[in-house]
Amino acid sequence: KIAKEEYMLAGKDETGAHQIAMGRYICEMPGAPMEFKMVLLWVNSYDKSTRFKVAIGVHLEDAGVDIIKGEGSSFRRKHTGKADEEVIASLDEKLQMHAQLFQEIMDDKVLMEQVEMGSDRQSFFLGKGFLEWKLLSGEQMHSVRRFIEKPVYQPDCSNAWCFYVRTLMACAKEH
Repeated sequence: KIAKEEYMLAGKDETGAHQIAMGRYICEMPGAPMEFKMVLLWVNSYDKSTRFKVAIGVHLEDAGVDIIKGEGSSFRRKHTGKADEEVIASLDEKLQMHAQLFQEIMDDKVLMEQVEMGSDRQSFFLGKGFLEWKLLSGEQMHSVRRFIEKPVYQPDCSNAWCFYVRTLMACAKEH
């Protein structure tokens, strides 16, 4: 069941017409914890400047962030004229994979909840993410610091899952 759907247009051409369409669907997951929902995201262009892309993941309702795990949950295609057939087949495949993906994320959450993340560990991973792995920008680092100093998501929590979600929230805000 679709709980929420959003659409957005971007990429204006010289006439002022939008060339890129994006959609986001948040769906109920039977048997899942209340804060976990399925999210399906897609983007496509009218002028063939952007390939059709679909990603399926988990939406954390109480944090307002989406988790797209790995490349296995995304789909890209070239404009070939067989879009209807290819999209339907790919969506069916991705929806079949979603149960496994969802379980993997739930398993990750359980494991991460068992790891305490004091300020030393948080600093270590943020430093690695910024300096060595080049995953975070300076703006994102600043935003992560604000989310850690004044947590909105589960303020009394200090485990790896909460650190991960707060980092996602900060990065989503700066994206």
